[in-house]
Amino acid sequence: MRHYIRQRPNGRWEAQVSLGFSADGTRIRRSISAASEAELHARINQLLAPVYTVGDLLDAHLVMQEHRAAMGLITLGTLYGWQYAAKRVGPLRDTAADTLTVSQAAAWAASLKGSPSTRRKTFQVVAGAFRGRDHNPFADLPAPSGKTSEAAHATAGDVATILARSQFPWKALWTLLAYTGMRPGEARCLRWEHVDLHIGSARILAGKTVRSVRQVPLLPIVVDCLTQFAGECSSAWLFPGRHGPVDRWTMNRAFKRVAPHGLTPH
Repeated sequence: MRHYIRQRPNGRWEAQVSLGFSADGTRIRRSISAASEAELHARINQLLAPVYTVGDLLDAHLVMQEHRAAMGLITLGTLYGWQYAAKRVGPLRDTAADTLTVSQAAAWAASLKGSPSTRRKTFQVVAGAFRGRDHNPFADLPAPSGKTSEAAHATAGDVATILARSQFPWKALWTLLAYTGMRPGEARCLRWEHVDLHIGSARILAGKTVRSVRQVPLLPIVVDCLTQFAGECSSAWLFPGRHGPVDRWTMNRAFKRVAPHGLTPH
């Protein structure tokens, strides 16, 4: 790409910038002007700089999260949560990142739909993509908030009803949750190598990174259930999905089909 610069008789500076060729072979030119030569060069550099959209930043951010998951810095459950949130960004993806204003970012955040946690997660994944950039309209914006209700607790009768209505693999997952106190994300991401049915123990994450591990004892009812289930499962994951462990949205739908109204896997 080349550009031609000259100073007009009236003192203003102008340039004709070549931006390459269109699909039909026509040269693409852009004329710009400025009050000074320094301002003109700044405008030329801005014109020639690549235009990154919010979607471009978001895609790069998710690639970095995939590397962090591969290194064991975050869990797969956390990664899948970010990936799902990124799908809810909407038209903001096509906005030029360097032209996004604070008011536009705030209006987008206010328009987010879904539960309070989903809105926060969607906001956080976009804000994370802008972190470290000179132009960051999310720097001083608070994440969306909202009232959340305390999850209902299942009774022994509820658990019996859920298990009676379920088949494998869901029956094994509900049994784990009911008799170990595992979080749904911990149970979903278990691999068979993490489970020792002989001594009745499972090795799971204690936090959101694989550097924090804890052992969970398995009661006989859990060991019996997993032993029966092991003969039907050929995956390295206890509860496999299309690409890794089953996602939480599939799990939530399956739970809703068999659980009394108002209960969640949590």
